[in-house]
Amino acid sequence: MSILYFDAFSGVSGDMIIGSLIHLGVDFNILKNELKKLPLEGYELKCETKIVSGIESIKFDVICKPESKHRHLKDIKEIITQSNINPFVKDKSLDIFNTIAIAEAKIHGTTKDKVHFHEVGAIDSIIDIVGSCIALHTLGVTEIISSPLPFGRGFIKCSHGNMPLPAPATLEILKDFPSYGVNIEGELVTPTGAAILKCWVTKVSNYPKMKITRIGYGSGNIQREIPNLLRVILADNIYDDTIKKELLFIETNIDDLNPEVIPHVCEKLYNAGILDFYTTPICMKKGRNGIKLSILLEKHMETSVLEILYRETTTLGVRKSFIDREELNRREILFDSSFGKIRIKESFLNGEKINFKPEYDDLKKVSNETNIPLKEVYLKVLAEYTIKAI
Repeated sequence: MSILYFDAFSGVSGDMIIGSLIHLGVDFNILKNELKKLPLEGYELKCETKIVSGIESIKFDVICKPESKHRHLKDIKEIITQSNINPFVKDKSLDIFNTIAIAEAKIHGTTKDKVHFHEVGAIDSIIDIVGSCIALHTLGVTEIISSPLPFGRGFIKCSHGNMPLPAPATLEILKDFPSYGVNIEGELVTPTGAAILKCWVTKVSNYPKMKITRIGYGSGNIQREIPNLLRVILADNIYDDTIKKELLFIETNIDDLNPEVIPHVCEKLYNAGILDFYTTPICMKKGRNGIKLSILLEKHMETSVLEILYRETTTLGVRKSFIDREELNRREILFDSSFGKIRIKESFLNGEKINFKPEYDDLKKVSNETNIPLKEVYLKVLAEYTIKAI
């Protein structure tokens, strides 16, 4: 399986993504011809080699005149859907614009359909987003990973006036995406770059275990105290047979607790971050019926888990032991089913996918919304994914 890793040590923007992918090996002429399928005029694409801090990179630019009109989401949809671009690229591009629209709507207290796309609706931003999707699709990698993203400080001038950095739209887009602050003035992560990574990246990690095959650099517009470059790495994934961990196992026997309390205890434990919890009916001294609580957790969680048990149950003590757990490599992906996006859990052995199943909560939601029996939703999604996997 192939990996594409974004090493965003100096941030990310749409033009830096395209530049890094061209430097990695994506054919600029193919990209240019695909972008011609968009019903847009009055722009020119530039791609030139640039040396930044002694490192060769590609600077990608969209040259166009400033526009006076501002587009809405429906205008962007028309531009993309009317083109002859690959259907998968269309869907991904629309996902990105939808992600930006939702973020902007929340910030400005409106709906996504009423949002005015100012900078992001301009021709250069449309080219950056659709072009990034074309380039990423061209590579055909199986997994896209990103480093955590750095946020600069200060303010940036935009159509709404001066905005604090990180820009509100960028923060909203990256709410669940790992990030960190750096002592650098200026915008390191743009809303466009943030949305592209949010919609394409399947995992965020510092350098994963991989066998590097190619490296590309895309340069930004502003000279900084650190190289203003986005590094992208194409690699082969290196899998261990299994993942091995040492975990803590806690048990306690209880015969004087109202059974109605157990679901509440279970919820508290899972909210605290335990790995597994189960109960076993047992017969205790004097012939009393009791319940054995068994909890699997990371070692660092011991104090918080014990506090929950002592506060929420009638136990007077617990048994503790360390155990070795072995598990398969696994990941969760979003699958475009006929019911919409469904999470699929996949597991691997030596890089080979050996098991997969749809996420129960997603199937249940579809069943409730459509009034289709859950078992039918499950079978249809499983069949659709199986066909695609084959």
